[in-house]
Amino acid sequence: MKKLTALCLVLAAVLAMGSVGFAAELLTNGLHPTYGKDSHTLAIPVEGEVAPYASIYLEEAPERIFWSGRAHERNDAQATFRIRSNTPVSLAVDFDNLETVQDEVTYKLATFLWVVRDGETNRLLDAGKWRGGQYSHEPSYPGVRFNSNVQGVANNLYRMTIQGVLGTIEQQAAGEYTTEVRFTIAAAI
Repeated sequence: MKKLTALCLVLAAVLAMGSVGFAAELLTNGLHPTYGKDSHTLAIPVEGEVAPYASIYLEEAPERIFWSGRAHERNDAQATFRIRSNTPVSLAVDFDNLETVQDEVTYKLATFLWVVRDGETNRLLDAGKWRGGQYSHEPSYPGVRFNSNVQGVANNLYRMTIQGVLGTIEQQAAGEYTTEVRFTIAAAI
C-alpha cells in the first residue's frame, strides 16, 4: 500500500510539473489566463479592402422632341441621370443620328448631345453627328466622347441635352425619328 501511495504521489508531482510547463507555454504564446480581478488584452489585427465600384442610372427620361418641319429648325430634349462612385470614374457616350426609314430610304437629322453636372454650366461632354446620308455630303463624325475623370467619390446628378437639327425642308421626311444614347462609366486611368 505504501508503494501505491508513493507511486500516486510521484504521478501527481509529474502531472503538476507538466501543468506548470503548459501554463508557461500558454503565457509565452500570447494566451493569458486571468485570476481574480486581473485582466489581459489580446489585440488581433484585421484588414480588409473595398473594391472600386460605380453605378449609373436614369432619373428622368427625355420628353418627346417635336419639330414643325421648318427648314433648319432646332429642338431638344433633356434627361437626367445619376452616377454614384467610390473611386474616380470616366464617362463615355455613344449615339447615332436621330433617324427614320421610309420606303427603304434612311433619313438622318444632325444630332448633338452635351452633358453638364446639375447646377453647373460647363459641358463635361460635347458630341455631335451631322446628317451624312442621301441628301447631305457633310461628314459624320463619331458620337463617342470621353471625359477622363468626371467625378471621384461622389453621388452626382447630370443633365443630358440631345438636340436634333433639321436641314432644308426636303432633306428629311416627316415621321418618327429615333436614336439611342449609351453612357458607359469606368474606373478613371
